[in-house]
Amino acid sequence: MKQFATQAPTSPAAGSNLTITVPAGQNWLVNNFGFILSTSATVANRNAGITVRDSLGNTMFSAWAASSSVASYNHGASSIIQYWFGTGCRTDFGPIQSQLGTSVPEFKLGEGFTISTDVNNLQAADQVEDVVLSYVQKYYL
Repeated sequence: MKQFATQAPTSPAAGSNLTITVPAGQNWLVNNFGFILSTSATVANRNAGITVRDSLGNTMFSAWAASSSVASYNHGASSIIQYWFGTGCRTDFGPIQSQLGTSVPEFKLGEGFTISTDVNNLQAADQVEDVVLSYVQKYYL
């Protein structure tokens, strides 16, 4: 049986990334993964991305926010940006109206796989929030 599903998990504690695990007996075909990063006044350049790991913890896929003008986008202090990683996301602009899209292909996650926000240089008061994960879910009976 297959069905389209969306998750909006509880935001992690400040200064932490969020990890979502595929439950036993399911496979997911991930379409889009988005979140908001609200940064504290602490001066630092953060780089936001996502990471997929298999059930053994091996990194299978990583993607980082990018724009056409730089290889990666550094998110500075005291700002809020909504990040989207998924099929059909525009990559031909930098952050416009506090949004940044990075196009990635659909990818399959097996049971026990994880998908995580992955913010480099995350500061103690920075907040990952409003996480949304959209996927096609397949159950094994």
